[in-house]
Amino acid sequence: MPSEILLIPLGEVAAPLLAHLCEVLAMTFGCRCSIGEALPLPVSAFSARRNQYSARATLNRLDHREGTLTLGIVDVDLYVPELNFVFGLADPTIQRAVIALPRLRQECYNLPKDERLFLARAAKEAIHELGHTAGLGHCNNRSCVMAFSNSLLDTDYEDIYALFEFARNLGYEEAQGGYLSKCHLCMDARRYLALKGGFEESTPREFYNHLAD
Repeated sequence: MPSEILLIPLGEVAAPLLAHLCEVLAMTFGCRCSIGEALPLPVSAFSARRNQYSARATLNRLDHREGTLTLGIVDVDLYVPELNFVFGLADPTIQRAVIALPRLRQECYNLPKDERLFLARAAKEAIHELGHTAGLGHCNNRSCVMAFSNSLLDTDYEDIYALFEFARNLGYEEAQGGYLSKCHLCMDARRYLALKGGFEESTPREFYNHLAD
């Protein structure tokens, strides 16, 4: 399992957001998280016709480091050819992922700014894409952070309470030290179900072995 998560801003990304994500990811994945040197957005990734950046070309801008999960963070809109946009993209074969911030903001939909909601959405997307780089697939439970998100309604539905109640009914107990975020609780509940056995959507079990009890 990876020993470190590395966050790489591409273009301008707010430092407080990076610090927040690093704290959440370190607690959730149980490993060290650091923020690397910012890289410029790849000019070749920009599509003037779409006014968006190619998610694949942006992802390819990131270097692969053995034993490290690398997450690129951009404050521009991303796309893949078959979709109008994507919140993020992951490549498990080389343990790299990228997330896009603009559509996670309420202001993108002409709604009042909500920084707390924005930070929660960014954390969910970061955990989701890094989960893919570590070998986790999509979860069938819509309340799980690894559930497929095709819109912000899906992202916002990824709340922990239904999954928590399901796991608790099977013997799961909350950690005495508490949780840094709902995403941290979600991953801990998934870990319990995976190690318990019989829940294929939470596998591979090896992913959770290094997480702190």
